[in-house]
Amino acid sequence: GAGFKVRNGSRKWLHRRVCERYLPSRLLKRKKRGFAVNVVDDWFRSSLDGEISEVLLDQSSLMFGLLNPKPVRRLLEGHQSGRQDNHKILFSLVMLEQWLRGSWSRRERRISAAQEGMDAGRLAS
Repeated sequence: GAGFKVRNGSRKWLHRRVCERYLPSRLLKRKKRGFAVNVVDDWFRSSLDGEISEVLLDQSSLMFGLLNPKPVRRLLEGHQSGRQDNHKILFSLVMLEQWLRGSWSRRERRISAAQEGMDAGRLAS
């Protein structure tokens, strides 16, 4: 149970105990660290010259009915130049646009189907 995971405030006590034979003490006692490589940011930065950039710069993007395009452009430019790391918010904006497009498309299909149903009803009468 939990006693194996935490002992005297130390997390992963059992795991560290087993690793004592194989790893230096300094490694076992240091604080947890994240990964140095950000795979998503590398992929995102390489994709900014293509479709992602087009979505974020397209004046007809549906998100610009909700957002001012100028700050979005500034976020993109700052990220592309390497001055800022905006990959998380830019990725969120791309996902917002994709969601809006999907949502709008579903709405249009429902309206179109409803209109076709009304037209068929008129023809039958």
